[in-house]
Amino acid sequence: MLFKSIVRNIFLFTFLFVINTHGQDKVDSNIPFSYHNENPAYIHVVEKGQTLYSISKKYNITVNEIEIFNDGLKQGLQLDNTIYIPIKTPSINHTVEKAQTLFSIAKIYQTSKSKIITDNKLNDENLKFGQVLKINFEKINQIKSVEHNNTTTEKNEEKLTTVSPTSTPNIEGKTTIEIDPNKIVVALLIPLYLDKNFTEEEISKDETEEIKTPPVFNKSYSALEFYEGLKLACDSFLSQKKVEIITLDCPSDTIGVQNILLNVELKKANIIIGPFNSNYAPFVAEYCKKNKKIYCTPFGQQGKILLNNEFAFKAASSNTTQLEQIAKYVGENFKNSQCFVVHNGLKKEKNLVDAFKLKYNSISTDSAKTIVFKDLKIAGTKNKLSTTKENVIIVCSNDQAFVTDFINKIYTLKDDYKITVFGTEQWSDYENLELNIIQELNLHIPSNYFINYNDSSTKKFIQKFRNEFYAEPTRAGFLGFDLMHLIIENSQNELSIKNLCENKFDGLHIDFDFIKTSHESGYENNYTKIFKYEDFILKAVDK
Repeated sequence: MLFKSIVRNIFLFTFLFVINTHGQDKVDSNIPFSYHNENPAYIHVVEKGQTLYSISKKYNITVNEIEIFNDGLKQGLQLDNTIYIPIKTPSINHTVEKAQTLFSIAKIYQTSKSKIITDNKLNDENLKFGQVLKINFEKINQIKSVEHNNTTTEKNEEKLTTVSPTSTPNIEGKTTIEIDPNKIVVALLIPLYLDKNFTEEEISKDETEEIKTPPVFNKSYSALEFYEGLKLACDSFLSQKKVEIITLDCPSDTIGVQNILLNVELKKANIIIGPFNSNYAPFVAEYCKKNKKIYCTPFGQQGKILLNNEFAFKAASSNTTQLEQIAKYVGENFKNSQCFVVHNGLKKEKNLVDAFKLKYNSISTDSAKTIVFKDLKIAGTKNKLSTTKENVIIVCSNDQAFVTDFINKIYTLKDDYKITVFGTEQWSDYENLELNIIQELNLHIPSNYFINYNDSSTKKFIQKFRNEFYAEPTRAGFLGFDLMHLIIENSQNELSIKNLCENKFDGLHIDFDFIKTSHESGYENNYTKIFKYEDFILKAVDK
């Protein structure tokens, strides 16, 4: 196993080394910087009450200049839209952030560290926090021209990565967009943390030097495993559909995500998947809506990205959807019980309560009773419990501190009352919930993913994953495989959001049963399984 771990690290490091590192550093200037149509520009996110006129005054530029620089602005501004402000000066100042290097700053502005050293007459490469550097755009354009005409590129030049489904990633240098109607092009925006996996010095090593393979940064593994599972799906179904994968290292900051959406290669993608952090999904969803591309968020449970965006779909079901499925399950399987819905008074908890009660009251002849625990405490809760019926308690909260406190206190009543508790999917990640306690409380958890290790197809996938990557697949690997399998299988005749989402699909660890959230909105996976703790593990229960 030690040998296999070393081999996998070498494979992963090779993979990381060739992945595109676009937009990794957050610019420290007062106004974010990027490029728009090869021209230097500030990034401006429209705030409430702003007009083109007020924005033009902020940047000391005319309204007409902003409109010319941004297609479609004459149709009006919308809150949170991103617009680009042309920089007319030959240079700007960059304030050095903590831990920034000349190499990382050069990447931001698509220049070289040697030019920054020359322009600023630096004696060495050491930078100080707060130091101001001059970035000369004229010299940047000269650098771009030289690099474009030079057939031999430097090792640290920014490159595009495309991945064929039958090989490890290869570097390409395409600048033109070629669209093949017989091919699916999938763009992955995944958190590879390239800046954490190798340093500038390692990149700059001479080819003749021996390069030691460092350990892979631990936060990179889920993204790498997702890619590995996706790649296996491409390999397994290669005869059914030609697939190209564009892999981009996606940062975890707003400006970085906005910058990565400027990558010209995204224009040829049919489907964009990611980022993993759902906080930045709205930016990508808006990009796909504007450019009429299919968008998938693989992990996030938030449903707002689907609103008024018929090009988007979610692989995961939301907490609201899962609470509705719990209501259906409880209504069908606990007909002679007393049902309570518990929360701690937060607005987002009340939304889950409303979703559960609306569904439950439409199924059951008895209505669910609400308990606000911060008001009643454990004594008031005890007074409401039935001594003759089973008490089914649905806790509509993801607040780990509250959940832990409630579980520990309700556990003290288990000898005198028959209690079954239902929680949310997030509870399965709470390490401070003691297994013996939640098992004695008959804890049930909803989820839309489940791995049946006794299934022959699952065993075959695990063996292929082991042989290919020398590792055991976890949720990310299974999801990558299932999601790519869904895309290939449901796009045989034509790739469209309707074909992908209006046909049910059973994966290895996740089933897809999408519902359209409204007439002009996207699709959410409605499939949810109910699990119960038995023998100290979660087991699926029959509906």
